[in-house]
Amino acid sequence: MGRTDSLRKCLDNVTHPEFRFGVLSGESGCGKTSFLQAGLWPGLESRGFRCLYVKLTERNPLAVIRQALAQQTEIPQAPVNELDVPAILEAAAGGEPASSDNKGVVLVLDQFEQFFVHQRYKADRQPFLEALAAWYGQSGHPVRLLISICKDYVGHLYELQEAMGYSLGPNESFYLEKFEPREAASVLRVMAKTEALGFDEEFAQELTAQELASPRDGLVSPVDLQILTWMIKAQKGAERKAFDRSTYQKLGGIEQLLERFLQQVLQARETEARRQAAVKVLLALVDLESSTRAGVLTLSDLQCKLSGLLRAEEAKEAVHWLSRGDIRLVTARHQKKEPGYELAHERLIPALRRLAGKTLSEADKANQLLDRRVNEWMGNQRAARYLLRWRELRLIQKQHPYLVWGSKRAQKEVLIAKSRQRRNGGLAAAGMMAVIAVSLTTLYYSDRGQIWLMERDLRLLAQQTRDPALLKKSALAFFASNHVQRLWRW
Repeated sequence: MGRTDSLRKCLDNVTHPEFRFGVLSGESGCGKTSFLQAGLWPGLESRGFRCLYVKLTERNPLAVIRQALAQQTEIPQAPVNELDVPAILEAAAGGEPASSDNKGVVLVLDQFEQFFVHQRYKADRQPFLEALAAWYGQSGHPVRLLISICKDYVGHLYELQEAMGYSLGPNESFYLEKFEPREAASVLRVMAKTEALGFDEEFAQELTAQELASPRDGLVSPVDLQILTWMIKAQKGAERKAFDRSTYQKLGGIEQLLERFLQQVLQARETEARRQAAVKVLLALVDLESSTRAGVLTLSDLQCKLSGLLRAEEAKEAVHWLSRGDIRLVTARHQKKEPGYELAHERLIPALRRLAGKTLSEADKANQLLDRRVNEWMGNQRAARYLLRWRELRLIQKQHPYLVWGSKRAQKEVLIAKSRQRRNGGLAAAGMMAVIAVSLTTLYYSDRGQIWLMERDLRLLAQQTRDPALLKKSALAFFASNHVQRLWRW
């Protein structure tokens, strides 16, 4: 809805005979994925092109492309797993040159920012980028490439363009804007009709222009429209299910909309423990360092990531609940071996961080502390006195799943390991001292210990006196306890 002009322009350019490579960009939450899946994909097929749609995740991009090829064509997965990038593109094209019946293939790589998020080092990215550059260098190839990427990561594409030796032209770069207020009002009208909700046209115009529009650019995010619709539909009582001022005010306004949405959904959980389990699963699906989705994670991945925080069964129950059709905070991605899961919208991340409250506050403290202490430790020749103190180490270990490692990951891990070794050594020494102390105390209060103390006092007294009567009694006491040798010392 509301994308007719943008879709026509993109289709015309992508299907142009001279088109080989292009980039679709836009802000997070502007609807790039929906634009590609519900608009561009069927539009390409209607024009005689095959669309190979691939959504990149935290996995190796080549593996994700292979899986998509096997799922969207009749090629079995086993032989596909042996193909490199050029062979995959040849297979996608069916090994046939472009014709009137087969105009070629458009490879769409969606969420390309995931490639840069999870392939952190240039050396790790180089093989895949070089493979794409090698494909681009082949003249007359029937495969075209369209990359969809979040605006914040567009600058990272210079590596690919440098490898290709090519700069994008105006007909190869597409920017998907958020909605103008009037467009957003029209979208709300259609959504209200689709969902059988009441609709106040005047209020919708005012809402989109004054409340939903960003103060920075005056545009409206599609995700905000979708979640607003969910919130209104979820209201209790038929009279409150409408796009009108009364309903909107009861929702708390746009500033609280997303957080209220999360709170309302999570409130359905029966206990506080279950609500916390759901929040922890949602956080595990977020890359906290870059404030992006962590990609598609299987249940096994999530259980491993949350080990120590949630039992395997708790994580499983929370994942299944969050991916229910009436919840939709987590999207299930069907894969051949094991289903994967990802956060439904990146727009939920700021609200999720606020909702997490104390947990993320402690995580932030741990990250700030670790950043400061690793710099101090490295700046002082890694001296032992700059290792983490016991209380600091405890905080960092408690927040381990939420630590942001950054470029100094190796140094941070060494600092934590050495601090743990010093702590364990200190605990061992303290334990040994405790054993010695307990042993001495036991000996002190035993019969043997008490006799030794009395003998010591008696010996000191005998050395300090010249009274014959006292010396005689002391001598008899030592003789009675078989300490005859002590008598000769006197």
